[in-house]
Amino acid sequence: MIRPRSSTARLAWLYLLGGVLGVGAILTAILLLTERAMDRQTDLVIQTEVESLGEDYRGGGLQRLVDVLDQRVDDWGRLGAVYVLLDPQGTVLAGNLTSWPRQLEPEGEWRVFELAAVERGRTLMHPVRAAVVELDGNRLLVGTDISERRRFMARLRNTTFWGIASTAALMALIGWWFSRRVAARVRGVAQACASIISGDLA
Repeated sequence: MIRPRSSTARLAWLYLLGGVLGVGAILTAILLLTERAMDRQTDLVIQTEVESLGEDYRGGGLQRLVDVLDQRVDDWGRLGAVYVLLDPQGTVLAGNLTSWPRQLEPEGEWRVFELAAVERGRTLMHPVRAAVVELDGNRLLVGTDISERRRFMARLRNTTFWGIASTAALMALIGWWFSRRVAARVRGVAQACASIISGDLA
């Protein structure tokens, strides 16, 4: 006995599942690739800055490095860049931070911490991704604000989620329409066959 509704419904659900999984896999891959690309870009900026400051230190010693960092005290407001240089005793020698960050969370070879900044009369927390290097006993931290990157990735994740959800809804609608259309045709064929069998050749 033919059961058109159940068979077409199963076909529609398989179509829906395959389509959603395919679109979800593509959008998730795009999300992950974008996040990795942005991480690499951020890391490259930090690494380039560390190498540049290292060359200043090797070329002119500690005083040269202090002078260069003193020229960059305004880089936080303009570029979101963070610098702090400590001597072996833990005294701040230069940079635009007044002290060494208390909580440096490891993230692979990098460090992440929260920086409080006063903006328009409000204190806001900014996530900072940074590298820490040793220079003959002195510690140098070089970082950059990643709050904008995190906001962008949050928006992209939401867009990806709604994209998958919209695709699922659209495919469910198409599957429902396809199921009803096929079921109607199967019922028409079944009724015609039943009429022929009963002797009605009209």
